[in-house]
Amino acid sequence: MYIEFSGPMGRKSGIEYISLLDSSGREIPGAVLPLDYELWSPDHTRFTVLFDPGRVKKGILPNRQMGRPLEVGRSVTLVISREWRDAHGLPL
Repeated sequence: MYIEFSGPMGRKSGIEYISLLDSSGREIPGAVLPLDYELWSPDHTRFTVLFDPGRVKKGILPNRQMGRPLEVGRSVTLVISREWRDAHGLPL
């Protein structure tokens, strides 16, 4: 999934500022894949978020234990913390 910003963002990792909530407002744990490398567009305005393939693929242990992070017909809410800083150090 891509998250697009109106201006360049800072260099700090964005994963810690992203939450995915289920329809009752509870966080879906382990939905996104934490990476050692950040996937930014060259101008730092588009951040790529990958869902954990272990949660997506059927039959894999994380999928069997925690289920899929996204399911057809169920709504989710993407929450981005306003504490995420832009390239000038300002919060969203």
